[in-house]
Amino acid sequence: MKWMSRAMATARRALALLRTLLGVAVLALILVGSYWVYHLADEKQRYERYLYNVLGEQRVAEACVLKQERRPDQPVQTTLRFQEFRRHGEALSPITLTLPGEEIYIDALVTVFDSEAVRAGQAKSLYFFRRIFTERVPPDQGVPLYRGAHVHDEIPLAYRHSTIERRVQRRVWEHLWSLIENPAYADAQGVRTHFGQAVYARMTPGACYTVTVQNHGGLLLTQ
Repeated sequence: MKWMSRAMATARRALALLRTLLGVAVLALILVGSYWVYHLADEKQRYERYLYNVLGEQRVAEACVLKQERRPDQPVQTTLRFQEFRRHGEALSPITLTLPGEEIYIDALVTVFDSEAVRAGQAKSLYFFRRIFTERVPPDQGVPLYRGAHVHDEIPLAYRHSTIERRVQRRVWEHLWSLIENPAYADAQGVRTHFGQAVYARMTPGACYTVTVQNHGGLLLTQ
């Protein structure tokens, strides 16, 4: 009988140990899961702050004419390098494009939120460069600056962040693209208005033109 009692006691200790280990494992899973959710939420907030600092503050861009080709019986072909700069002067990735024409238009989209949302810190007005067109290329056929070949996973290459998870960035950009392209969604998110602005100049080879986003919201193009 003693050996049976010892065996039962050993079994009870083993079960108790197993329950303890299972409890620790479950707690560890909860902690890991909580950290993962917190980590993603923190990453999202960090990336949103990063984007709003880039998109929402006064910014400048530069358009430099790399070359102009003039061929008989054909329109002038202008090759342009467009590059944005953050507020502290850091350059974003440049975009190079070639268009027929000499009169180059740089178009931007402004998204303005309800004043209550802005005052509450829930939103900030965005200024987003949209496309480039010319006197020979109508706006609806202009070259999109942050769509098509310049977009990877729906994230404009110029705005990708190397240390923030890609899925977090995709989630933020899904929201931003919807604000820009879906009026019903934008209205539900408190967007007061969208409006476009374009500046232009008759550009010459070798010249660089600076685009400034002024404090009152206007665009200014200077050589």
